[in-house]
Amino acid sequence: MRALVAFGTNFVVSQGHSERNRAALNALEFQVHIDMFMNPTAESADFVLPASTPWERDALKIGFEITQEAVETVQFRPRMVEPVGAVKADYEIAAALALRLGMGDLFFGGDITAGWNYQLAPLGIGVEDLRAHPEGRRFPQIFRDEKYAVAREDRTVAGFATPTRRVELYSELMLGHGYDPLPDHVEPVGSPLTAAPDARFPLVLSTAKSGWFVHSSYRHVASLRRKSPDPAVEISPQLAERRGLAEGDWAVVETHGGAVRLKVRLNAALDDRVVVAEFGWWEDCPPLGRERFATAGIHTRNINAVLHDDARDPVSGSVPLRAIVCDIRRDGIASRGLWSGQRRFKVGARRAEADNVIALNLLPLDGGPLPDFLPGQHVMVSLPGATEARAYSLTGSGDLLDVLSIAVKGRFFNEAPSGDAPFFMPDRLHRLAVGDEVVLEPPGGIFTPPLKGPRPLIFLAAGIGITPFMSHLETLQRIAPQDRVGEILLLHGCRSSREHPFAERLAELEAGIPGLKRVTFYSAPFAQDPIDSHSLRKGRVDLGQVKPLLARWPLVYICGSPEFVAAQIEAVTALGVPRFDIFAESFVSPPSVPSNLAPRTVRLAGSKKSFSWGPEQGTLLDAASAAGVALPSGCRVGQCESCAVQVVDGEFTHLGPVDGSEGQCLACQAVPLTDLTLAL
Repeated sequence: MRALVAFGTNFVVSQGHSERNRAALNALEFQVHIDMFMNPTAESADFVLPASTPWERDALKIGFEITQEAVETVQFRPRMVEPVGAVKADYEIAAALALRLGMGDLFFGGDITAGWNYQLAPLGIGVEDLRAHPEGRRFPQIFRDEKYAVAREDRTVAGFATPTRRVELYSELMLGHGYDPLPDHVEPVGSPLTAAPDARFPLVLSTAKSGWFVHSSYRHVASLRRKSPDPAVEISPQLAERRGLAEGDWAVVETHGGAVRLKVRLNAALDDRVVVAEFGWWEDCPPLGRERFATAGIHTRNINAVLHDDARDPVSGSVPLRAIVCDIRRDGIASRGLWSGQRRFKVGARRAEADNVIALNLLPLDGGPLPDFLPGQHVMVSLPGATEARAYSLTGSGDLLDVLSIAVKGRFFNEAPSGDAPFFMPDRLHRLAVGDEVVLEPPGGIFTPPLKGPRPLIFLAAGIGITPFMSHLETLQRIAPQDRVGEILLLHGCRSSREHPFAERLAELEAGIPGLKRVTFYSAPFAQDPIDSHSLRKGRVDLGQVKPLLARWPLVYICGSPEFVAAQIEAVTALGVPRFDIFAESFVSPPSVPSNLAPRTVRLAGSKKSFSWGPEQGTLLDAASAAGVALPSGCRVGQCESCAVQVVDGEFTHLGPVDGSEGQCLACQAVPLTDLTLAL
């Protein structure tokens, strides 16, 4: 092969032996790639042609899926928007190429509509008929079960499409081509069940697609990536225990072809000799601060980089992507400091950051190392012996390994004590002294702005909502200027100087980060507050400073009270920023569970596991954790949707508004109204 024209493929990542695939592409004399987005396969092409999106092109859909009625439906789909730039539909590119190759008579002279009319002719209609019926037209087809039993003229039945017209366990077709006519099971090369097992690889590796993405595509889409931020490998709890692995650890999966690093997800339904790795991982997601992975090499997350096709099925040529021997072990470097569940910390230092805000430096009581975290992530904090937990953003740099820092807002300086539940945790944390203990769950969350990239960042914060941005700025100032994001606008609303958290440190960071511009707004300033028209203003947060950045496609991040977040989202979208470029986080008090709910039993479908739930235990996720039952989880505050589980039987309710799908509950926000059966 000397030349290749490829439409919407990613041969480098989607097929095994990625390095060989790349080498094969680089050896071509000429390569053209047509796609909507760049990918590793496109990067080796001589020319990349931009393909239009589905909304920019006309389309003819002949038959849908799911039901017989849908299969019998034909619809013409006109484009919804004008194409942007020089994009073309892939069928236009193919037709134009055919004309240049002298194949016009086979491609209707390049007339796409004529080609569609040719397809529709057996139905007696054309494209113009379908334009008059935008909902589509249905053409019922002859359909019946048991077609093999249809009587023929010779009084025999139709049978099946085999030489004997029977269901053949003994295949005459295979025999005629010189192959064994009977099926047989063949163990993977080196399997522990063969006569020559490879002791280095005692486990069987299978690969699987993530349901959130399409093969190796769309991991750059933040609304999808937030549901599955990291490449996963699933193993049973028994195998995890034998290998010293826990949920959320980074693991090395090794095969004959090399090693790949993936994040552990426990699946009780798996055999403890099986490892299931997700495939298709390479892409970055800048809005969530996720960087691109190498497609091969020691830091790759691409499972196809370590799957080779040395052993193939001799008949079909199929590559054993789901029958490879492997081993799995903990990645000691990437998992350094990680923990699962709860871990005790002590207060190493405390200081006032405003009249109503204290900052706490927390040290692990076990003296062990701490993990890196992404700037903007949070920890769930509780007190020893207490059931209530609350999320607090980490405020320090994401790559300092000796301390975790949080900031806690208490009452306003003139606010009277109250018995309301929302004040319980802040009150207790404000009374902590150096040496007192707290309990933390591992850092998590997806409110993680990028540290690099060409797009400007806009941070909108109200009061203590500055905390996730503190972590971002603290980390950013440790990165070389040429490697970090170039422009950040921070608009911060506070009541006054006495309730302005991190005011001094923010001024230092602004001085040390040339691309950072701050404007602070005091809604109730004191007379001595140095109000001016530039960096410190009176009033509410004003988005006037945002307008000059709009032409450069900014990413917007908002943190504050639910009311502040909702108002700012509305204001920013009114300026023309797409909703998908706006990211928000609002930590509120944990949802209260009505005390009149009855205890329930929650079962896991397909297993013998169950756990009991009671109102005093909190959410479904809280009760499962207390019972030692692993449910999927992520941010723990109802934003990332990582804890979504299918409810097979029973009724539940969420304790607040969530964006959930029908039949699914967010375990961190849900309580049962009846006994439940969940499918993981």
